Amino acid sequence: MQRVEQFYPPRRGAPLFPRPVCTIKEVRDRDSKEVKGKGFVNQVRRCFFVFLMMVWVVPAFLGAQAERTITIHAKRYQFVPGEITLVKGEPVRLVLISDDVDHGLAVKGLGIREEMPKHKTVEVEVTPEQTGDFPGSCSRFCGAGHAEMKFIVHVVEKQ
Repeated sequence: MQRVEQFYPPRRGAPLFPRPVCTIKEVRDRDSKEVKGKGFVNQVRRCFFVFLMMVWVVPAFLGAQAERTITIHAKRYQFVPGEITLVKGEPVRLVLISDDVDHGLAVKGLGIREEMPKHKTVEVEVTPEQTGDFPGSCSRFCGAGHAEMKFIVHVVEKQ
């Protein structure tokens, strides 16, 4: 049976051979059964389905290993929580929220240095590459108790 072939423009790394779309008989049957204009509706439906797959379903499968999220509040000269534990090599999203005045978070050993404007949320993605205890502190002067704003990140091996 003869195949209808469609050529796609070559892409980097794509094979340079025709891709069969459907048989000639299938094309004739489809054209004879379709009512004028209905093919367009079906094409729109297919495009919408593909769009949904690309936007909603595919990212869910690609991000199947859910990234861990930890929320850290800065207020009244302390970080809450004051200590967190991360696993070496696993990405983590830190959500930083300043509840009162402008603060900052600096953890030198992990390369974290973020400003935290008051009543705003800042997100930082971290993937620790070495184990140990990493001290952090407030990196923006926030008042009389600024020196007591300490933070510790414990990084452990994957079990």
